Amino acid sequence: MFTNRAELMKFSSVAVISIFIWALGAPQSLRAGVADGEISRLHAAADGRSSDARKSDAFFSLGEIYLERSRTQEALNYYQSSLHYARSARRKLRALRRLSDTYYSQGSLGKAIEFAKDAVAAAPRDVSAQKKLAHYYVEADLRIPALEEYKKILSRRPDDVDTLLGAAGVFESLGLYADAIEHYKKAMVRGASGDVILRVAGCYEIVSERVIAEALLKEYLAATPDYGGFIQLGKLYYASGQYARAVTAFSSAVKMNPRGPDALLRLGMAYYKSSRPDEAAEIFKIYLLEMPDSSAARFFLGLSLELSGESSRASTEYAAALKLSGHDSVLSAVAGALKTSVAGTVPR
Repeated sequence: MFTNRAELMKFSSVAVISIFIWALGAPQSLRAGVADGEISRLHAAADGRSSDARKSDAFFSLGEIYLERSRTQEALNYYQSSLHYARSARRKLRALRRLSDTYYSQGSLGKAIEFAKDAVAAAPRDVSAQKKLAHYYVEADLRIPALEEYKKILSRRPDDVDTLLGAAGVFESLGLYADAIEHYKKAMVRGASGDVILRVAGCYEIVSERVIAEALLKEYLAATPDYGGFIQLGKLYYASGQYARAVTAFSSAVKMNPRGPDALLRLGMAYYKSSRPDEAAEIFKIYLLEMPDSSAARFFLGLSLELSGESSRASTEYAAALKLSGHDSVLSAVAGALKTSVAGTVPR
């Protein structure tokens, strides 16, 4: 949603000239000489007799040069010096943004948040700074602070699609599905599409508005066939006991990705629940070619074979499931299936 280094590499005039020399095929030594000369000039500009503004600009340019050379810690030190001498809001914001971006690129999310907060404080009406801070909060799983930033932006820009989607995602993660639906719908009205429809449909399903969820998914999939969308529609049908429709939806997903494990496993289970054990067994066999160590697939293959009257082969699959599984819950389920198999019944 956000570009964390969108303003990276603003060069001073001499640094830009060195890029043009490089483009013309100048030797590496010449390019290095130009850059080293620029570094010396910038250090001279940052000496004690210069104004604070000139020092701030010089240190910032030094940071840019060292960042390009992948000498990140030195770049960070120069950006800190640029911030120290910055007196204008523009220079402060420039240094804070670069510090935040650079720490983020290095995986230091805590430091990135620290400087992003300072950037917002330096320019409280700068929406891009607020978006970046909210994004960092989300990555750090600080959802409430992220939501507060999104709310601040929406109070001034209620039609900002990125922010609506960001807020909706946080609401969804907090289990506040009504609020998530509201923000997803606002984003859709303002042009958001694609998997946004899948997200809002998922929220509707969670709050038991399955009719609305189904309508959204069917409309979306009619215009944009989507592997994940067909799986989501199939899961909706499966959860409501509409197994034949679930078979159709999962089959559509398998057509899009014949080896997709999620779709194959769910299709096999939908066939099984639809009392079509032969088709179920075939699907589970295909799934096991991709995921041979799946104890669950072995178990359901055994059930399907038993429904088809192949008790001996079913017992073989049950035994394989027992051998593969290291989980007590699955072991218990398979053991129970073995007992019912011996008794001549089939678990549904």
